[in-house]
Amino acid sequence: MPESQPSPSSTSISSSTPTPKPLICTAVQDLPPQDGLAVDPLVSVNEEASIMYSEPIFEEGFLQIPERIREEGAKIWEDRVVGFFIDKKLPFSYVKSALVSKWKTLGAYEMALDGDLYYFKFSAIEDRERVLDEGSLQLAGKLFIIRPWTREVENSRGMIKSVPIWVKMSRVPKDLWNPKGFSFLASTIGKPLFTDKTTENGNMLSFARVCIEIEPKKDLPSTIPLAKDQVIELEYPWKPLICTKCKVFGHPSSKCLPTPPPLLSLQLGKPTLIKNPNFHQNLQQSLLNQFKSPIFTLAAHPNQHPPLLSLLLMTISTTH
Repeated sequence: MPESQPSPSSTSISSSTPTPKPLICTAVQDLPPQDGLAVDPLVSVNEEASIMYSEPIFEEGFLQIPERIREEGAKIWEDRVVGFFIDKKLPFSYVKSALVSKWKTLGAYEMALDGDLYYFKFSAIEDRERVLDEGSLQLAGKLFIIRPWTREVENSRGMIKSVPIWVKMSRVPKDLWNPKGFSFLASTIGKPLFTDKTTENGNMLSFARVCIEIEPKKDLPSTIPLAKDQVIELEYPWKPLICTKCKVFGHPSSKCLPTPPPLLSLQLGKPTLIKNPNFHQNLQQSLLNQFKSPIFTLAAHPNQHPPLLSLLLMTISTTH
């Protein structure tokens, strides 16, 4: 009966095979001899992957790291694309399968998750450019923001104050079909980022596509008037829901709940504003502690939405 062959994942050491000498470390490069430190000649690793001691320098309690170190480190990540949700993120497995269906990339790509940021590394530069060109998208009704990796994006995680979108500009005068002209036009909407390759090369002149970073401070305009008989028309292939009342993304201004009226209480016969009240049970107990034997009634304001029952209109009378 033939002997079974070892599986590829296993390692078989026969008696005729010399036992390899153990390596003390496989992740440290050969370092020059230091006082009291003997270098093992068997150790061999990638020089660029080594780490070494550097005397820490603190100023005002903060560790000082040379800017060139940060810049060199950023170059390792500058080809990455990051994605994140404005609100609660979806499961990793769902996002992965949904993006495979939506992107349909030519080559493979790696996907990793760090907190609320998804990182993507594409094997084909064409896939990366197309994903950035298509921009943000909707996954299960949630806004998934797509951006190229930058140190600014890394530092602003959890503080989504702006979103990049594509804007189609029709009837752009040819004397404004240049970077400076597009900068003036795009600045009426938000912060200009860049134009697509077709616009840059002037291959199609019926409309221009400009990527603009917007904030939820104002509604997006539909036109840019230049003169009475000269208007640039704007079209948004996709735009996020914007609430200009509370200045956030995620819901329209029309569905924003109105600001509730202030609460008043009669405190020893004098109206007093109650700031940041708790639910009525806690508020009632607080009043009981404040007024030793008050007679008061609590009633929800008739115009309040049920989730705002903590905001109550109180009529308080005291007895002496």
